[in-house]
Amino acid sequence: MSIEVRNLIKRFGTIAAVDGVTLTIPDGQLVALLGPSGSGKTTLLRSIAGLEGPDAGEILFDGRSVEDKTVGQRGIGFVFQHYALFRHMTVFDNIAFGLRVRPRSSRPTRAAIRSKVNELLELIQLKGLENRYPSQLSGGQRQRVALARALAIEPKLLLLDEPFGALDARVRQSLRRWLRRLHEQIHVTSVFVTHDQEEALELADVIVVMNKGKIEQIGSPDEVFHHPANSFVMEFLGNVNLFHGRVDSGQPVLSGAGQNDKVRVLVRPHDLEIYPHANGHTIEARVTRIQSAGPTVKVELEREGAEPFHAELSHEAFRASPLLVGQNVFVRPRNAFVFDQDYSI
Repeated sequence: MSIEVRNLIKRFGTIAAVDGVTLTIPDGQLVALLGPSGSGKTTLLRSIAGLEGPDAGEILFDGRSVEDKTVGQRGIGFVFQHYALFRHMTVFDNIAFGLRVRPRSSRPTRAAIRSKVNELLELIQLKGLENRYPSQLSGGQRQRVALARALAIEPKLLLLDEPFGALDARVRQSLRRWLRRLHEQIHVTSVFVTHDQEEALELADVIVVMNKGKIEQIGSPDEVFHHPANSFVMEFLGNVNLFHGRVDSGQPVLSGAGQNDKVRVLVRPHDLEIYPHANGHTIEARVTRIQSAGPTVKVELEREGAEPFHAELSHEAFRASPLLVGQNVFVRPRNAFVFDQDYSI
């Protein structure tokens, strides 16, 4: 099912939580609504679900307005951050719940319900645990049961609100991979809310970056990371170093000591090159910390009169040109960004 949001506005008092959002989600895509707290992403999700009534604008499913449709009539499966499982029900009964409460005229037979639940237990890889209660499951298992319960009603649209936010890092990573594989099997149009950049980049077909009730950028993970629309998107999607500099022949150049350039230059840590001697347009800095545990070597540097900054090197590059704490080095960006709104002169 495709979703179209047109000029949506939702206010709480004088604050516009969603401020004129327009968005199209094609059928079968897995879309992340990504942004900081207060960006409007959850309000947008709840408006699509029908849990919030917009003050203005329109929401369409497959080209038809759903303004007059209740939550139950919209054919939506909803997964919450804290599972919302029924504690007094077994795994089987939790998954079956949405089918059993249907009106008698559309309720499946007991045999059909059992068949559907068993199919979903296989899908979420919890076969054999159907008689357990939520308290007897791990957090990751409970979240998979919540997802199966949402899928049991065969929704046309799946909405997930911070689905892995209550889980520890290792379980989140495992469930992200599992959900991506699941989506490739079932191809239900899915929208999930997250403030976790890594989660959005790993899971989504399309990322919608939101801030203060508005959309900053829509694009594939590759597009929003490598071609950010503005400094907010770049700074939100991972670690970024802020320098001041100038633009020389169309290329950003970092300011050296004593220079008073006003252009904001943004550089990701892995895009900084470190040399033992001056090499072209470099700035001088001193190594203050080296962390070599992990997939990259992280180097903290400082220079007089400026905030500390960070670089990331491959282990191969570090072995080829070792660094020492206290060493003076020269740094330049391999790739840097200057955005129109960052010119202050």
